[in-house]
Amino acid sequence: MKKKRMFAPQELWDPRAIELWLEDEAKKGWRVIKGSGWFWVFEKCEAMPCRVRVQYQGPMERNAWEERIATYEEMGWHLAVVLGQYYEIFYCDDPLAMEPDTDPEVYAMAWKAPLRRSWWGGWGVLLVFVIAFALITAEIWIERSVLKAFLQMSYRSLYVFFVLAPLALVMAIRQLLRVKRARQALEAGMVPIEGDWHKSRRWWRVCGGILLAFWLVAWPADIFWITNDVDIEGCVTVRPVDLTNETDTKEWDFDVGGYVLRTAPLQPLWYRTVFQCENKTVENEWNDLRFECLAKALYREQTKEFLNDWPDATVENLETVCTEAILLTGGENEQMLLVRTGTLVYLLRTNYPADLRDAKVSIEDRFTAHQ
Repeated sequence: MKKKRMFAPQELWDPRAIELWLEDEAKKGWRVIKGSGWFWVFEKCEAMPCRVRVQYQGPMERNAWEERIATYEEMGWHLAVVLGQYYEIFYCDDPLAMEPDTDPEVYAMAWKAPLRRSWWGGWGVLLVFVIAFALITAEIWIERSVLKAFLQMSYRSLYVFFVLAPLALVMAIRQLLRVKRARQALEAGMVPIEGDWHKSRRWWRVCGGILLAFWLVAWPADIFWITNDVDIEGCVTVRPVDLTNETDTKEWDFDVGGYVLRTAPLQPLWYRTVFQCENKTVENEWNDLRFECLAKALYREQTKEFLNDWPDATVENLETVCTEAILLTGGENEQMLLVRTGTLVYLLRTNYPADLRDAKVSIEDRFTAHQ
């Protein structure tokens, strides 16, 4: 016998949508023989109109269940498949056969439990959104910056924040609203409004594709990304000896704790070095961003961070062959030279007397050479 598998609507608490879908397939000559998960199995049969009913039946003894099925058979309703433990699908080819449920109160009581579980399931999905949002908030708190937190996110984190978390929010609100309407209809003694199985199946196809993409795209992308070698050749690094001829490099130490070499999808390279000598420091930070808009945002944020530390700092826009350059001076000797061209942002910061303008010339040459 010919069979096929079909993507099914997943909202079993919306029985009318399932029933209309199965009735439409029966007209085409297909009846369900197995239902589980995302795909249901159908078997070829004679194409004819029929009625389909989805019933929820709580736990009951085997003998009582068999007697109930036999009674339905006598009424003209034939059991096709049991979904999970409690959802049953019946077909009826006799248009004159009595409905299995004729009492609205009994029908409402039967569907009270699955609707209650679906109601709490909607809140559970909403909790997933809250957890995802909390994790991202924690990353932002650690980085002390929304922008820097996003720049360091993996493909998976970006996918969770921009795709899965919004999807969870929409899923939760959608389910809570629809379950609420169904419960209100049952309390009013009415069968819930006929569900649109076309929309339901399209919705779950989209959800399934998005979830599948997380495992088949985001995860492999992260694995591929971390296996790539990070190339720091050509990155600008100004050493203390480059700032003044009197500097004795033997007195300066390389600060291992200040060293950073990271790579992320939005920030292919973040390279930071710090040199120390007593209370003096020379800090280099090289940022290669994915998009120029991110480089502009980082340039502005690093300027803002310096001004937050030194509100009375002087700001001097420098002429440059690069896109833009700025020199900030705060306190007695705090200085920061910030240079940007395209997607590259370079920062040089010192806390002792040094002429960063002289360093800018060599920085520009190396910067443009890297480009």
